[in-house]
Amino acid sequence: FDYRYRSARGDLPIANSGTTQSEGLLRALVAHSRQSGANSLELGTQVSLRSVTAPDRLLTEQASDEQVEVYVQDVLRLGRVLLNGGARYTWNSQWQGNLSPSLGVAWEPVNQVRIRGSLARGFRGPSFKERSWNFINVAAGYRIEGNPNLVPESSRALDAAVAWAPAPTITLEVAGFRNDVSNLIDFAVNGDVFTPTNIALARTQGI
Repeated sequence: FDYRYRSARGDLPIANSGTTQSEGLLRALVAHSRQSGANSLELGTQVSLRSVTAPDRLLTEQASDEQVEVYVQDVLRLGRVLLNGGARYTWNSQWQGNLSPSLGVAWEPVNQVRIRGSLARGFRGPSFKERSWNFINVAAGYRIEGNPNLVPESSRALDAAVAWAPAPTITLEVAGFRNDVSNLIDFAVNGDVFTPTNIALARTQGI
Protein backbone atom coordinates (compact mmCIF):
# COMPACT_ATOMS: atom_id res chain seq x y z
CA PHE A 1 0.00 0.00 0.00
CA ASP A 2 0.99 3.64 -0.54
CA TYR A 3 0.53 6.48 1.90
CA ARG A 4 1.85 9.94 2.76
CA TYR A 5 2.77 11.57 6.07
CA ARG A 6 1.45 15.14 5.98
CA SER A 7 2.75 18.26 7.68
CA ALA A 8 0.30 20.54 9.48
CA ARG A 9 0.08 23.84 11.37
CA GLY A 10 -3.37 23.19 12.74
CA ASP A 11 -6.20 20.71 12.34
CA LEU A 12 -5.79 20.29 8.57
CA PRO A 13 -2.71 18.99 6.72
CA ILE A 14 -0.77 21.21 4.34
CA ALA A 15 -1.57 20.36 0.72
CA ASN A 16 1.14 18.44 -1.19
CA SER A 17 3.37 18.19 1.90
CA GLY A 18 5.39 15.05 2.58
CA THR A 19 6.61 12.42 0.15
CA THR A 20 4.75 9.30 -0.92
CA GLN A 21 5.82 6.14 0.90
CA SER A 22 5.04 2.52 0.13
CA GLU A 23 5.11 -0.83 1.89
CA GLY A 24 4.84 -4.30 0.39
CA LEU A 25 4.42 -7.74 1.94
CA LEU A 26 4.37 -11.17 0.33
CA ARG A 27 3.66 -14.14 2.62
CA ALA A 28 3.28 -17.86 1.94
CA LEU A 29 2.34 -20.56 4.44
CA VAL A 30 2.31 -24.34 4.20
CA ALA A 31 0.77 -26.08 7.22
CA HIS A 32 -0.18 -29.63 8.18
CA SER A 33 -2.13 -31.02 11.12
CA ARG A 34 -2.85 -34.59 12.10
CA GLN A 35 -5.00 -36.16 14.81
CA SER A 36 -4.19 -39.71 15.85
CA GLY A 37 -6.00 -40.98 18.91
CA ALA A 38 -4.84 -38.95 21.90
CA ASN A 39 -2.09 -37.25 19.90
CA SER A 40 -2.46 -34.02 17.91
CA LEU A 41 0.43 -32.81 15.73
CA GLU A 42 0.82 -29.52 13.85
CA LEU A 43 3.74 -28.36 11.73
CA GLY A 44 4.38 -25.79 9.04
CA THR A 45 6.64 -23.34 7.26
CA GLN A 46 6.05 -19.66 6.56
CA VAL A 47 8.05 -17.40 4.23
CA SER A 48 7.73 -13.60 4.22
CA LEU A 49 9.23 -10.90 1.99
CA ARG A 50 8.83 -7.29 3.13
CA SER A 51 9.93 -3.92 1.81
CA VAL A 52 9.43 -0.29 2.82
CA THR A 53 10.29 2.76 0.72
CA ALA A 54 10.22 6.04 2.67
CA PRO A 55 12.66 8.67 1.36
CA ASP A 56 12.17 11.11 4.25
CA ARG A 57 11.65 8.61 7.07
CA LEU A 58 14.38 5.98 6.79
CA LEU A 59 18.15 6.27 7.15
CA THR A 60 18.63 4.46 3.82
CA GLU A 61 15.33 5.53 2.15
CA GLN A 62 14.51 1.85 1.52
CA ALA A 63 14.52 -1.21 3.80
CA SER A 64 13.68 -4.85 3.12
CA ASP A 65 14.08 -8.27 4.65
CA GLU A 66 13.34 -11.94 4.08
CA GLN A 67 12.06 -14.20 6.85
CA VAL A 68 11.58 -17.97 7.12
CA GLU A 69 9.79 -19.67 10.03
CA VAL A 70 9.48 -23.38 10.75
CA TYR A 71 7.29 -24.61 13.60
CA VAL A 72 6.05 -27.84 15.17
CA GLN A 73 3.63 -28.45 18.04
CA ASP A 74 2.48 -31.69 19.61
CA VAL A 75 -0.32 -32.24 22.13
CA LEU A 76 -0.68 -35.57 23.92
CA ARG A 77 -3.35 -36.65 26.41
CA LEU A 78 -2.46 -39.45 28.83
CA GLY A 79 -5.47 -40.10 30.99
CA ARG A 80 -5.84 -37.04 33.23
CA VAL A 81 -2.54 -35.53 32.07
CA LEU A 82 -2.27 -33.23 29.05
CA LEU A 83 1.21 -32.58 27.65
CA ASN A 84 2.01 -30.00 25.01
CA GLY A 85 5.33 -29.00 23.53
CA GLY A 86 6.49 -27.08 20.53
CA ALA A 87 9.23 -25.08 18.91
CA ARG A 88 9.48 -22.33 16.30
CA TYR A 89 12.69 -21.41 14.51
CA THR A 90 12.78 -18.01 12.81
CA TRP A 91 15.48 -16.79 10.45
CA ASN A 92 15.57 -13.18 9.31
CA SER A 93 18.00 -11.68 6.80
CA GLN A 94 18.61 -8.66 9.07
CA TRP A 95 18.99 -10.20 12.53
CA GLN A 96 19.68 -13.88 11.78
CA GLY A 97 17.97 -16.72 13.70
CA ASN A 98 16.13 -17.49 16.93
CA LEU A 99 14.64 -20.64 18.45
CA SER A 100 11.52 -20.47 20.62
CA PRO A 101 10.71 -23.75 22.42
CA SER A 102 7.85 -24.27 24.87
CA LEU A 103 6.66 -27.04 27.19
CA GLY A 104 3.47 -27.27 29.19
CA VAL A 105 1.61 -29.78 31.35
CA ALA A 106 -1.86 -29.87 32.88
CA TRP A 107 -3.11 -32.46 35.40
CA GLU A 108 -6.62 -33.05 36.70
CA PRO A 109 -6.30 -35.28 39.77
CA VAL A 110 -10.10 -35.03 40.21
CA ASN A 111 -12.80 -33.51 38.02
CA GLN A 112 -12.98 -30.25 39.99
CA VAL A 113 -9.23 -29.53 40.20
CA ARG A 114 -6.67 -28.69 37.52
CA ILE A 115 -2.96 -28.04 38.07
CA ARG A 116 -0.96 -26.59 35.19
CA GLY A 117 2.44 -25.15 34.42
CA SER A 118 4.47 -24.04 31.43
CA LEU A 119 7.97 -22.97 30.49
CA ALA A 120 8.78 -21.10 27.28
CA ARG A 121 11.42 -19.05 25.54
CA GLY A 122 10.40 -16.25 23.21
CA PHE A 123 11.84 -13.35 21.26
CA ARG A 124 10.91 -10.16 19.46
CA GLY A 125 12.89 -9.07 16.45
CA PRO A 126 13.58 -5.35 15.93
CA SER A 127 11.19 -3.62 13.56
CA PHE A 128 12.03 -1.67 10.41
CA LYS A 129 11.41 1.56 12.31
CA GLU A 130 13.69 0.62 15.20
CA ARG A 131 16.52 -0.31 12.82
CA SER A 132 16.04 2.29 10.09
CA TRP A 133 13.91 5.21 11.30
CA ASN A 134 15.06 8.77 10.61
CA PHE A 135 12.40 11.13 11.94
CA ILE A 136 12.77 14.79 12.92
CA ASN A 137 10.13 16.72 14.85
CA VAL A 138 11.22 20.33 14.40
CA ALA A 139 8.41 21.81 16.48
CA ALA A 140 9.12 19.59 19.49
CA GLY A 141 12.89 19.74 19.03
CA TYR A 142 13.82 16.06 18.88
CA ARG A 143 14.98 13.42 16.40
CA ILE A 144 14.50 9.64 16.31
CA GLU A 145 17.34 7.78 14.63
CA GLY A 146 17.26 4.04 13.97
CA ASN A 147 19.93 1.59 15.05
CA PRO A 148 20.91 -1.03 12.42
CA ASN A 149 22.94 -2.95 15.05
CA LEU A 150 19.92 -3.97 17.13
CA VAL A 151 19.55 -7.65 18.01
CA PRO A 152 16.29 -9.39 18.99
CA GLU A 153 14.93 -9.25 22.50
CA SER A 154 14.69 -12.66 24.16
CA SER A 155 12.57 -13.79 27.07
CA ARG A 156 12.07 -16.74 29.39
CA ALA A 157 8.60 -17.24 30.80
CA LEU A 158 7.46 -19.49 33.64
CA ASP A 159 3.92 -19.79 34.96
CA ALA A 160 1.95 -22.17 37.16
CA ALA A 161 -1.63 -22.28 38.39
CA VAL A 162 -4.12 -24.29 40.42
CA ALA A 163 -7.83 -24.07 39.56
CA TRP A 164 -10.78 -25.40 41.59
CA ALA A 165 -14.37 -25.56 40.37
CA PRO A 166 -16.64 -26.05 43.42
CA ALA A 167 -19.71 -25.67 41.19
CA PRO A 168 -20.34 -25.93 37.41
CA THR A 169 -20.58 -22.11 37.12
CA ILE A 170 -17.80 -21.15 39.56
CA THR A 171 -14.03 -21.51 39.16
CA LEU A 172 -11.40 -20.23 41.58
CA GLU A 173 -7.79 -20.01 40.44
CA VAL A 174 -4.42 -19.04 41.90
CA ALA A 175 -1.67 -18.37 39.38
CA GLY A 176 1.89 -17.11 39.42
CA PHE A 177 4.16 -15.97 36.59
CA ARG A 178 7.63 -14.65 35.88
CA ASN A 179 9.13 -13.24 32.68
CA ASP A 180 12.83 -12.41 32.27
CA VAL A 181 13.71 -10.30 29.23
CA SER A 182 17.26 -9.75 27.97
CA ASN A 183 18.49 -7.32 25.29
CA LEU A 184 15.36 -5.26 25.89
CA ILE A 185 14.91 -2.61 23.17
CA ASP A 186 14.36 0.86 24.57
CA PHE A 187 15.37 4.43 23.71
CA ALA A 188 18.77 5.82 24.62
CA VAL A 189 18.87 9.63 24.73
CA ASN A 190 21.81 11.73 23.55
CA GLY A 191 20.81 15.40 23.71
CA ASP A 192 17.78 15.72 21.44
CA VAL A 193 18.44 12.40 19.60
CA PHE A 194 16.50 9.27 20.64
CA THR A 195 17.97 5.96 19.44
CA PRO A 196 16.56 2.44 20.05
CA THR A 197 19.18 0.43 21.93
CA ASN A 198 19.51 -3.04 23.42
CA ILE A 199 19.71 -2.49 27.17
CA ALA A 200 20.28 -4.99 29.94
CA LEU A 201 17.48 -6.86 31.68
CA ALA A 202 13.82 -6.47 32.55
CA ARG A 203 11.58 -8.65 34.71
CA THR A 204 7.87 -8.92 35.31
CA GLN A 205 6.46 -11.26 37.91
CA GLY A 206 3.36 -11.59 40.00
CA ILE A 207 0.54 -13.66 41.49
